[in-house]
Amino acid sequence: MNSGNKKRCATALRVKIVALWKERQKLEAFLMRPPAMLGGTLVKQSMRCGKAACACHRRGGKLHGPYFYTRLKAGDGYVTRYLGRDAKRIGLARAFREYVSTMARYRELQREIDRCFIALRDLGIVPWKEGVRNGAKRR
Repeated sequence: MNSGNKKRCATALRVKIVALWKERQKLEAFLMRPPAMLGGTLVKQSMRCGKAACACHRRGGKLHGPYFYTRLKAGDGYVTRYLGRDAKRIGLARAFREYVSTMARYRELQREIDRCFIALRDLGIVPWKEGVRNGAKRR
């Protein structure tokens, strides 16, 4: 790779790193101030009732619900907590799901930043001067 291509590639990687850092900072702000949440996997379920004459027992009959539950792993099994149709508790369970997916996105961003730094290293470019990082000298 010639010097011009190497510089363009390095510049593109640095721009990408800065963009990833900015997104990561936003995620960190959210993760460091977690909202109220209800842990566990949110499960939505419709079911048949115990009345034999109910329409839910007919073929293609409309089931009752949906009813919401959370499931948590506990020891060898799972604990299921009934939420019913309580909008506030369902919202708390959804907040947990959002928090977990934000953590996953944060980890993916960090892996992508690491890949960019490895690509810079493979180009023979040191991303920062020895002894200096983020504009501050090391002592």
